[in-house]
Amino acid sequence: MKVLSILAQKGGSGKTTLATALAVAAQADGKTVAIIDLDPQATACKWGDRRNADPVIISIQPARLANALDTARDSRADLVIIDTPPRAADAAMAAAQSADLILIPCRPTINDLETLATTQSLIGGAGASARVAVVLNSVPPQGQQRQQAEDAIRDMGLPVYPIAIGNRAAFAHSAVLGKAAQEIDPSGKAAREIEQLYTFTCELMNQQTGEGDSRVEKARPARRA
Repeated sequence: MKVLSILAQKGGSGKTTLATALAVAAQADGKTVAIIDLDPQATACKWGDRRNADPVIISIQPARLANALDTARDSRADLVIIDTPPRAADAAMAAAQSADLILIPCRPTINDLETLATTQSLIGGAGASARVAVVLNSVPPQGQQRQQAEDAIRDMGLPVYPIAIGNRAAFAHSAVLGKAAQEIDPSGKAAREIEQLYTFTCELMNQQTGEGDSRVEKARPARRA
């Protein structure tokens, strides 16, 4: 069983959107998937209520995470995706400690980029051994924001996914229906981006050594002076 933790201390970064979209992509790939929702607002659970179908989503407190993962493992889940709340150190640290891969969604704005240091510090404080990588989300279709954001993120010592997620209406529309973007527009740009994101995420989680894919390094949060 693989564990993917999605962390960001900034609200509105797209954690739940990516968690649910990746879960649906994994199901389409034939995997048994569960989402663990650590957010007290239970956004992923509410999405599941509207969906009224798999994947299984459970809402728990961070203190119950280890038990929930044991249950998922006993149930032979292939993938567990942990969705975390913003501004909650206990949830972020618990999710980081349990992960095989930590995905940090970040919009290419100064406000989002400035909070990466806090997320980075929490992961370091948790002593997490997982891979860590940033995914740029809600990227405008034009302009230099993506490149500028990638440069800034790498300067922090964090690797960046080679796939960026655009600012697509399909993500908002699908959430209302309890679906993923690729379900409402299978041939759309959002669907292609999620498929690429899912494929590369699987590659990272399946790598057993530190050498990995040349497009993203195995990196832990850089220590601050």
